[in-house]
Amino acid sequence: MVVNIVLDLAVLVMMAILFWLPIRYRDNITRLGYQNPAVFTQLGISFIFLIFLLDILLQLNIPLPAFISNPLGNSLSNTDRLHIVISIGIIAFALFILLNKIFSNINSSIRDLENDRDRLEFELNKREQLEKMVHDRHMLESEELHYQLSVQREFINTFFDTAPAGLAIMDSRCRLLNANHTFLQATGVDAQQLLGHLLSDALPQIDETMRESLLHPEGPDKIYSTEILVQQKNKNTRRTVLTCFPISVEPKNIKPGWGVILFDVEDRRQLEERLRQAQKLEAIGRLAGGVAHDFNNLLMVIQFASDRLLRIVGSDEKAHIELRDVIKATESAGALTRQLLAFSRMQVLEPRTVNLQRALNEIKLLLERSLGTNIKVKIDIKEPFLVRVDPVQLDLIVLNLAINARDAMPGGGQLTIRCKSRKLESRDIIEQEAIIPGEYAVLSVTDTGTGMDAQTLELIFEPFFTTKGRHEGTGLGLATVHGIVVQSGGTIRVQSTPGSGSTFEVFFPLIPNKIEEPETTDEHPVQHVQHGQTILLVEDEPKVLSLMSLALTDAGHKVLTAATSKKALEIAYETKGNFDLLLTDVVLPGISGLDLANRVTGEYPRMPVLMVSGYTADNAEIREIADSPYYFMQKPFQPIELVNKVNSILIEAATKVE
Repeated sequence: MVVNIVLDLAVLVMMAILFWLPIRYRDNITRLGYQNPAVFTQLGISFIFLIFLLDILLQLNIPLPAFISNPLGNSLSNTDRLHIVISIGIIAFALFILLNKIFSNINSSIRDLENDRDRLEFELNKREQLEKMVHDRHMLESEELHYQLSVQREFINTFFDTAPAGLAIMDSRCRLLNANHTFLQATGVDAQQLLGHLLSDALPQIDETMRESLLHPEGPDKIYSTEILVQQKNKNTRRTVLTCFPISVEPKNIKPGWGVILFDVEDRRQLEERLRQAQKLEAIGRLAGGVAHDFNNLLMVIQFASDRLLRIVGSDEKAHIELRDVIKATESAGALTRQLLAFSRMQVLEPRTVNLQRALNEIKLLLERSLGTNIKVKIDIKEPFLVRVDPVQLDLIVLNLAINARDAMPGGGQLTIRCKSRKLESRDIIEQEAIIPGEYAVLSVTDTGTGMDAQTLELIFEPFFTTKGRHEGTGLGLATVHGIVVQSGGTIRVQSTPGSGSTFEVFFPLIPNKIEEPETTDEHPVQHVQHGQTILLVEDEPKVLSLMSLALTDAGHKVLTAATSKKALEIAYETKGNFDLLLTDVVLPGISGLDLANRVTGEYPRMPVLMVSGYTADNAEIREIADSPYYFMQKPFQPIELVNKVNSILIEAATKVE
């Protein structure tokens, strides 16, 4: 009975093992290619059930078929049967251990394989990610490079198209392949008519020598350049420099071509011409200034000597006439010298705040008398524009412009003078104008005369240039106007066309909200001056010193004379400033007259100073004299003019002391 139970239990254990094994190694069996592991369980159970059934039949002694009973036989004892069952159990258990070990190894190998697979998948994913990153970066770099190339290409195209110089490319046979807008505009040819054609078709001005040089160059680096005149679409002719340089392209099998630069030099030529003109003016000015000092001293000697002779000859009428002719000639010579100094900007101005409206209305009567009855003068100034200018020079400017207009209207006409304010920006100032941006009063003088052509306009301010006949003018009028205006801090412009009259515009710096300076006069009656006042006279020209001293002595003054500033300082220190006026020339050997005046007034602040000069070469000195409190007279002048000027200064000084 016990044996049977053990056998039954063994059979049940084997059934359980056979039932559990497929479940335990389900994944392994599936990996082997069997999609349904339950089949193994069913087969195992069926096999154990068959054994269990045989065992029951044997125990019941039921006869079995020979192929079943013979191997086992009924003669087996329970012990043999037990041994068989135990053997089967051991075999089953060993099979279980073996299968478990096999499947465990398989599982371990599978796990290793899965780990390797996971690692390989990770590495593969990582590599794919790296490849993707490399690809993305390559694409990004490619896009960035493409963008940069497109930007550079666009930049180069824009540079090529918008360059201020004409640029073109042509092949080795001088056929144009490309040209920018400036080149097309300069040549006046459309792109369709230009590209593919010879350079000489666009620029027929090129000479045959250059054509041959471009077709058969002397060397690979030879550059060819020439200056030509190009007529544009608007019929204007511009001076242009044409430069052709070789272009070498890699690879070597590509034929080289030519780069073409067409550069407009017309403006530069005009600037060079203006520079030459300015240098010529400066040279003439220096010449005039160099002569003016000595020449004015000579005129002074002639004038003062002629004045004394007039007093000596008494009632000799013939002598009077001749001497007055001499004086008149010296006055004309002095005026000519002043004109030379004016256009060369080397005269000393006495600027004051002037009301243009009042000044021009006061000069209207003089203009009408000077221009004649067949020219109508119209002054249209509605505001009191205030400017700082020498009033005498302002009259000279207006008179010169009016006389120039009169000569342009031989049959009569109208002269219109207007004034308006204008603000000049940096872009409004022409290159040759030496003025700064700001508010300006613009005095315009317009005539209805014959007008001027472009060639005349270029030369109009040149000294000694005139359109009048010989002996009809000096050619210094407009040059004088130009010099005075520029020296006053302004500029002058002119607009004119033949047959349509001319307009001169004079720009003076505008003074806003300033009270006009009161009028002063140099004319004072001599009889109001007390005689016996002392004057320290400093002049390096002996004859001029002697004659000026005589004129002042005849007027009742005591005169202390000095030929140098050093001598004048010694006299000033010896007398302890016991004199009433310092009268000195500006140009002196050693210490200048201006430095002398500064030293004397530094020691004696109330000392009035009258400075005289026929010329000063230092523009800084001119400005310093103009801005100083010293009085000034331009040589040459008449003895009576000197006496009246001295008397007026002495009266004014005495009034201040009182």
